[in-house]
Amino acid sequence: MVFSLLITAILAIIAAKTLKEYLKRRHSNIPSANMGWPFIGETLSFVKAHPAFTLGDYLQHHIAKFKLPLYGTVFWANIFGKWVIHSVDPELNRFVVNNEMKMFKQGWPRSLSRLIGNNALTISLGDAHKRRRAEVLNYLSGSRLESTFLRDMEQIASAHMESWRNREMVIATDETRKYAFYMIAKKALSMTPGSPETEKLMEALNDIYMGIGLIYVNLPGTRFRKALQSRAYVQEVIRQKLEQRRLKDQEDDDFLNYLIKDGTYSTEEMGDLVQNFIFGGNEVIGRTLAAAIYYLGTCPQACDQLREERLQVIRSKQQSGDSSLTLSDYRGMEFTQCVVNETLRLGTVSRFLHKVATANIQYKGYVIPRGCTVIANISAMHLDPTEFKDPETFNPWRWLTPNGVKKSRSFMPFSGGARHCIGAELAKLELMVFIHQLVTKYEWEFAQNDPPMATPRLEFPNCLPIKIKAISPKL
Repeated sequence: MVFSLLITAILAIIAAKTLKEYLKRRHSNIPSANMGWPFIGETLSFVKAHPAFTLGDYLQHHIAKFKLPLYGTVFWANIFGKWVIHSVDPELNRFVVNNEMKMFKQGWPRSLSRLIGNNALTISLGDAHKRRRAEVLNYLSGSRLESTFLRDMEQIASAHMESWRNREMVIATDETRKYAFYMIAKKALSMTPGSPETEKLMEALNDIYMGIGLIYVNLPGTRFRKALQSRAYVQEVIRQKLEQRRLKDQEDDDFLNYLIKDGTYSTEEMGDLVQNFIFGGNEVIGRTLAAAIYYLGTCPQACDQLREERLQVIRSKQQSGDSSLTLSDYRGMEFTQCVVNETLRLGTVSRFLHKVATANIQYKGYVIPRGCTVIANISAMHLDPTEFKDPETFNPWRWLTPNGVKKSRSFMPFSGGARHCIGAELAKLELMVFIHQLVTKYEWEFAQNDPPMATPRLEFPNCLPIKIKAISPKL
């Protein structure tokens, strides 16, 4: 009898919740996808791997079902065990990111804080977010980019590629990840590129990145458990660096020392902020650079134009007795900027933004219920044929206009609003430096066909092996 009553109560609760969810969706004026499988809904279809420069079967299916244009597709979907609003509408997506902390908040799972820390910019809110954001922005000032970041980027990129000289083949994803990590680890903790300590920290950060997935299960053998262990190791490394500097009164020109000088941050806060600083400047840049190698490998004409643009600037500067490139020189190379933009468009690393409505919101005839998660699909926006002709084709010239490099409101590789990536300028500069060093020192071809896949991470299944040949362009 008691068991029967218990089952009846559970079924009643499930029925009431299901009815509530149904009424919420019905009153929103937004079409709904299928319920999908019990508990997981359409999660498997959503995360199914597909070429990163395509929409994938999941989105194509829903566009066809609702008979909607890609530009403006908004629908309810049952993903990760709950109903969410999936938006490919650029206007709605911009509305969401521009109203962060007003009508929306971050929608990451709570367990994410166990991997990146409660003080990380990614999940900080309100005044704490503003304060920490301002701190990082000040550190990444234009003068510091010019005086130390650019010099270190060129030195590390040059030395890294010199190590390829006696090799016929390199694994592109390994090399780009190392370059990105060596650079950010040096600027965060003054770590020596290629040292055993640096290599071990790089692997630990990669474990954390791989642990940020769809299912957070803390069991032996899971990625999440390994990521938690790596998080503890990273924090211990930062703590030891902090203690060394306090004991020896040691000063280094890096982000950790910048926070120490501020004097208002606790050891825990500095640990989270430094890890977040390294994390943001490592995975995104490393993966985007691998995408650049892939797409440029399919377009020799773009490589030739990049070489010529760099050489023209160097020739011009040599006439005045100086051949070193400045921040202004890089920013003035329009075609290089076009290549970076096109790589970011087709090789979007942060493919989705997860936001939660903090109030009932009416927008363009829709009702977005309070507490509902909105998944803003950024990568699909970048494949909108009404904005980008032949969107699946790598075409950096699409960004060139008589008035300079084209701007597009549908182009959001660094998010926007209050959460716009504060390292965007640093990332673009790092991409330009690496690409220039690459095309002026090497030609390459694919050892095998290995296009980038969305899993939904940006991945190369075989790590993108390339055959390389050293070159020496004439000035």
